[in-house]
Amino acid sequence: MFKGYKGIGRERGKYIGTDEAADYAAKQCGIELTDKTTDEFRNMFVEWFYSGNWIEDDDN
Repeated sequence: MFKGYKGIGRERGKYIGTDEAADYAAKQCGIELTDKTTDEFRNMFVEWFYSGNWIEDDDN
């Protein structure tokens, strides 16, 4: 499994680990994820957010 997301394009130089991916994405979008946020939503949200200027990375 990959370890995180490496920024490309305008996100170049950034690296977000999988453990912090959902929280970082939420902060960038101005939303709050709570304990009531389902895993299904978190996974979908992370997949959507990191589909742009990010690539999955297994080397940090």
